[in-house]
Amino acid sequence: MKRHFGWALALGFLVASLPAWGQLDQPPKAPTVQAIEVKFSGPETVNRSVVTANIQTAVGQPLSRELIEQDVRNLINTGYFFDVRVLEEPVANGVKVTFQVQGKATIKEVIIEGQKRYKEERLRREITQKPGDTIDEHKAHLEAQKIVEIYQKAGYPDVKVEPQITMDRETGKAVLRYQVTEGPRVLIKRIVIHGNKVVKSGVLLKLIKTKRDWWLAWLSGAGVLKAEQFKEDLEKIQEYYHAQGYIDAEVTGTRVERVSPKAMVLHIDVFEGRQYKVGSIALEGIKIFPVNTVEKRLKMTTGQTYTPGKLQAD
Repeated sequence: MKRHFGWALALGFLVASLPAWGQLDQPPKAPTVQAIEVKFSGPETVNRSVVTANIQTAVGQPLSRELIEQDVRNLINTGYFFDVRVLEEPVANGVKVTFQVQGKATIKEVIIEGQKRYKEERLRREITQKPGDTIDEHKAHLEAQKIVEIYQKAGYPDVKVEPQITMDRETGKAVLRYQVTEGPRVLIKRIVIHGNKVVKSGVLLKLIKTKRDWWLAWLSGAGVLKAEQFKEDLEKIQEYYHAQGYIDAEVTGTRVERVSPKAMVLHIDVFEGRQYKVGSIALEGIKIFPVNTVEKRLKMTTGQTYTPGKLQAD
């Protein structure tokens, strides 16, 4: 009887212990959100409803770290906030969540400094931000780049335009300043092409719009380096080679040599490669027409120079 009782006691202890072991494997339950508060660091430059409208964390729901991270991303993506922080405070029956935000300043004044080549009114056409707008750093950099392009097209390759933001944290106002450093006007004295053996430099130079400076260059705006135009010129050189059957040809590099503070030599490096010929032509899958009839319509035949343009036309 003692032995039977001992086994029963041990079995009862084991059964009673099973629920406790199961509970150890379960993750702790997330606390419930009991309250949500919005606090501003500095002036309240944005309506609080903007915050509440862009968060998914809600009172009465379990606290979720993933949801809070998404809330922070949503608030930053609105473009109204410099900084967003989330604080958690234990309270009765759960946790209190505080969204501490720092709103972006509104523009008090837009200033352009350092320009001599252009009047201020001309440069202001490229700036869309105005007093009263919420400051947008990304837009300020884009607008600065537009001013840079104006100068570069006029032959100022060294120009720098730096957007500077001075913010008063007490008033929530900011001064947006575009600091222009023009540098000298630099003209193209020569354009030198390297690596070309089959096609003469004179032929390639006639293809491009970028030209060297000469005494009547001011009539056409030639003689200056324009980045977008020069990029198109390099593509034209490549396309010309491809049309002559040099399929591997490419512009391998460019460089600018400053021969004086106001003059440059433009270097273009090309790789020509070999010229390709058509070795043989095979037509497959033709059933409606006789193969000979189709072959007679082809312009690019065996032995001719192979070009992508002629292949596409055929």
